[in-house]
Amino acid sequence: FLKISIKETSETELSNQAVDLSGFTTVFDNHYIFFNGINSTVFTSPFEWDGVSNLVVEMNFTNSTKDDPIALLGTTGNEVRSLYSANNYSINLGQQGAIEISNDSLQSIENEITIAFWTYGNEDILPTNTTVLYGYDTNPGNRDLNIHLPWSNGSVFFDCGFSGGYDRISKMANDNDYSGKWNHWAFSKNASTGSMKIYLNGSLWTSSTGNTKAINLMNLIVGTDQNGNNNYKGRLNELSVWNSELSLQDIQLTMNTSIDSEHPAYENLVAYYPISEGEGFEINDAKTGESGTGTNVYWSYERGDQIQRGFKETSIRPNIHFVRGEYDKTVIESTSLDSLARFPNSVNKYFVQSNEGQLKHDDILLESTEYLFESIDEMIYDGITGELLGSNPVETEGSITIESLDFFRRFPFYNEIMSFVTPYGIGIDFGEYGKSWYFDVTDFTPLLKGDKRVNMALGGQWQEEMDISFMFIVGTPPRDVVEFNQLWQGTNRSGAARINAINNDERYAPIDIEVNPNAVDFKLRSTITGHGSDGEFEQNGGTVYHYVNFDGEYEENFWSVNTECSENPVYPQGGTWVYDRQGWCPGERSKVEVLDVTEFVTPGENVEFDYGCSEPANGAGDYRYHIAHQLVSYGPANFNLDARINDVIAPSKKALYARVNPICANPIIEIQNTGSSDITSVEIQYYINEGDNIETFVWEGNLDYMESTTVQLPTGNAFYGLATDNNVFHAEIINVNGQTDEYEFNNSYSSAFDRVKVIPDEFVIVVRTNFNSSENSYELWNDKKEVILANSLPSPNKIYRDTFDLEGCFKMKLRDNGDDGLAWWANPAQGTGYAQIRDYDGNVLHDFNADFGGGFELSFVTESFNSTKEPEWGSIIKVYPNPALESISVTGVVDRDRLSIYDVAGRSYTCSTMCVSGVPQIDISQLNSGIYFLSIQRKESVVVKRFVVK
Repeated sequence: FLKISIKETSETELSNQAVDLSGFTTVFDNHYIFFNGINSTVFTSPFEWDGVSNLVVEMNFTNSTKDDPIALLGTTGNEVRSLYSANNYSINLGQQGAIEISNDSLQSIENEITIAFWTYGNEDILPTNTTVLYGYDTNPGNRDLNIHLPWSNGSVFFDCGFSGGYDRISKMANDNDYSGKWNHWAFSKNASTGSMKIYLNGSLWTSSTGNTKAINLMNLIVGTDQNGNNNYKGRLNELSVWNSELSLQDIQLTMNTSIDSEHPAYENLVAYYPISEGEGFEINDAKTGESGTGTNVYWSYERGDQIQRGFKETSIRPNIHFVRGEYDKTVIESTSLDSLARFPNSVNKYFVQSNEGQLKHDDILLESTEYLFESIDEMIYDGITGELLGSNPVETEGSITIESLDFFRRFPFYNEIMSFVTPYGIGIDFGEYGKSWYFDVTDFTPLLKGDKRVNMALGGQWQEEMDISFMFIVGTPPRDVVEFNQLWQGTNRSGAARINAINNDERYAPIDIEVNPNAVDFKLRSTITGHGSDGEFEQNGGTVYHYVNFDGEYEENFWSVNTECSENPVYPQGGTWVYDRQGWCPGERSKVEVLDVTEFVTPGENVEFDYGCSEPANGAGDYRYHIAHQLVSYGPANFNLDARINDVIAPSKKALYARVNPICANPIIEIQNTGSSDITSVEIQYYINEGDNIETFVWEGNLDYMESTTVQLPTGNAFYGLATDNNVFHAEIINVNGQTDEYEFNNSYSSAFDRVKVIPDEFVIVVRTNFNSSENSYELWNDKKEVILANSLPSPNKIYRDTFDLEGCFKMKLRDNGDDGLAWWANPAQGTGYAQIRDYDGNVLHDFNADFGGGFELSFVTESFNSTKEPEWGSIIKVYPNPALESISVTGVVDRDRLSIYDVAGRSYTCSTMCVSGVPQIDISQLNSGIYFLSIQRKESVVVKRFVVK
């Protein structure tokens, strides 16, 4: 194959002279030659110049035999005189072709990489799902490199770097970008800067930032993915791999010429496969000498006039004579016969290498490969017309029987800690630091020891950046977790289960469990999320009940997993976030059903667990479930009389409680009985920041062992003296049933919170209803839990204005019984309403988002409400020294002030005061070391100062 072109690099005189480039003979074996220096060459006129390609003369011809080279007369010199290509071959991967490359030099790739190659996609097949390159470390599942060129939607995908997931960029391509012609592609990543780029034919095609996952590449597969799927439908040539992010100039040089030691980035070249062999099943690395072996690889080549890649420089120039004259041209048609060699079929024989006793699958290894032709009749055709004339039988030399191999896939056992559904992200903003959710995972204590692998699965990990932290609390739990048992493998291992497969025991078949003999209490944890057109929404497929059967005798504990989503703390979201679902809502933890099954099991004996569902309303419906069932076995209670504070619901900054926060009155906490004795009363002390205003409340009721309840505390003076920011609410259990709590280390809880909005005393609540006003109403409450005003908003498309002049802390509650707010994209028929708080001049003080689902709450204080400062005289009260040992002095008090001392538990102490040099001094020598509070009461106001006794 030969292509000769002369390129002009300087101005050349045009004349009527001929050209003689002297007489040197050289051989160009399947080479393509471009002239780079013309020296004294002149051309006859007229001559047309296109101003773009600098192409002066082009001659091309094809020689299909490597052993029959083309001989030319030519000359040589010291300067670069021409460019030539010694490679026009390419591999055709379109018949399930693949080449596996294991190259030690790939390990030098860490934070930077560039991959470049030429491709010619099959225009009759593409676009379809393809993988032209797939790379990994030692685990084929770790996608360190993946290039879809293209995917079935016509997009080109570039995945690179692996750390639990991979970085990705993509772009929709035109058909001729990936098929019907040769295209040069280059893909680069710099994990240090986060840059990923794709170049097409020497120009930047697309890029992105923020891609910082490191690269650990040790193996490459050309033509398929790690499972042998998504075969690339086309040809490939000139594959190079670099351990640096190449510049645009270097990529253009790589595109246009073959790579040698003169390349500016040659020291960063990791592997270079020119793919110039032209035969066989191996491609050789010109940089390291290593090779890759393929299957179903076929060779192709271009004729001389099609070559456009793989050029090298040379000082040789052939002799060419240009002669001008007049000629007669006669076109003679001739018919020629050509033949194509049949390609043999590759026959691979494999064997199983057992990995019993290891946490890995059995290995399927290649034993041998043969290349055989299928025994079919030889067909005879008319060479001119193509008519089938007959056939010759071909004798069969042997036969192959395809057999299956039995082997084991040894999966690690998955224990599901949590199912959390990422939010629908359209229009959502979590802020710079995101949102955090907190969950008690004490039940998993037996698992959370030693080296463990934590994995996120099912796709949500690709939607947002996520971090998981485990906070281990030192101390004694209410009861020890003796054993944790994941009863069946769930979705991560076996996929979603259809309801008919559950009920006929194809999935979650009955299992026998040996009940731990050292346990006394047992709990079944069940997380079920419904999916599919009928399984996701109750309104589609009806209510499905779930149950657990013990030893075939009991079908106890029927429950549904219907979940209210319109009260989601993350709102508004995109999509259909308000629709109730089966077991989950976007942006929340999946519903966990907790069942006490102690009465159905006997320690030390076997029990059969069987899980099933009620018959669905639509027998042919699409009901699919993601499921995790877990049996938790506990030892006896570690305490007799003990209560603990589980959580502070309000005031709080937690994302889970965003619907009810911030507040300015009536804190809400959750308490639990963590001792074996019933609890009938709990004394709770609470305050904000340094404890200037300590309040005490006694809860009365009845709590059984491990039972919990929420407690709404009176406001009192707790919210006086708030700081501008960084406020913290503290709550502590003082006694239980009038007695000392047995375990003090779970008695206290602190919760950071934000201050509420401050508005003028005179304000207006404005609500415009939509067409469905019957669904809406609002109320205004004061801090004594009294309703100041209730407005049922009876008329549609009407503006309601309620005017107020108030002092204090208030809460506005607006409800929507239709669960779709005053406006929602999926229900345009209801129209659009709004809710606002304005001042008397009509200025908007607060504008509520109309897409609020089932309702919202807003707490606020008015400007004259004294929630942010102590009495004016309190600023002159000083207590010193602090810390103190024998006595404290107090300045700013007057004779009428009443002084008292109490500790953090609320116990009061005798306050012995004497005057020293006009300053009251209090004897504290009888007090134990610790934190105390000095209360100064003057008329109806109180100031509290904190001090420490050494």
